[in-house]
Amino acid sequence: MYFPKFWNRGTGKADGIQVEAWGWSDSSEADAANCAVSRARRVAESIARGERGKGYLYGANPLREPVLEQLDFGVVSRNGYGCEVLNTKSVLFCDVDLDEKQNAYTGVFSQLFGRKAAPSPEQQAMDKARKWVEAHPEWGLQAYRTKAGLRLIATHDLFDPVAGLADRFFDAVAADPHFRRLCKVQKSFRARLTPKPWRCGSTVPPARWPFRDQSQERAFEAWLQRYEASGAGNAVCAKLEHLGSTRMNPEIQAALNFHDRKTKTDSGLPLA
Repeated sequence: MYFPKFWNRGTGKADGIQVEAWGWSDSSEADAANCAVSRARRVAESIARGERGKGYLYGANPLREPVLEQLDFGVVSRNGYGCEVLNTKSVLFCDVDLDEKQNAYTGVFSQLFGRKAAPSPEQQAMDKARKWVEAHPEWGLQAYRTKAGLRLIATHDLFDPVAGLADRFFDAVAADPHFRRLCKVQKSFRARLTPKPWRCGSTVPPARWPFRDQSQERAFEAWLQRYEASGAGNAVCAKLEHLGSTRMNPEIQAALNFHDRKTKTDSGLPLA
């Protein structure tokens, strides 16, 4: 889990192609600027060779997110669209996306032809989690519903984000590929704690950290007040059920309590 202290922009050229890139450092903004120029030049050279900026994809580098809070079990950062995110070094979070449109289509089709309705995407996803726990009885999983899927938290033990066992579990429950990529690259598990802006009547932030100037920072702070007011009437997760072992690691219990409070799991509020 790595959140650099300093970030800066830089430009690089190659064969008439100019690219802007971010660089990072733990020592100074000047080092971050040098890193940015070096990265921008490499990307420009890559594009000039016809490789389309290979190696400059989202998730391949440290996340450009400010750290809001340091916790014993991880850190809270703010992502690019303004949401608070819990990053844990060993508490396993897993997000599973559900195709609700496909479920609606299948349901209408079944009604038209008098067939038994197929299991919902949520039921199918939960069945995969149950099968995993049946095959691994030492496991405990807390399941939640999110706006567009499920969130599963392993409650019985701590995990290495890049180890094979976490990978096998992600395979078994069909974890979101983007989520998996971030876990691997960042060497941490991630869980969004606050609503997505467009789901709670807000907008995306007008600027992203680190800000170019005080004007951008003031605009962001004004947006943040509106966003937090808009999201006050929403939850991120709703508890479904606990599967398997009830053994609870103390570090996981602390993370679970924090997560449930921040995401308002027991509030009954609309999910966003």
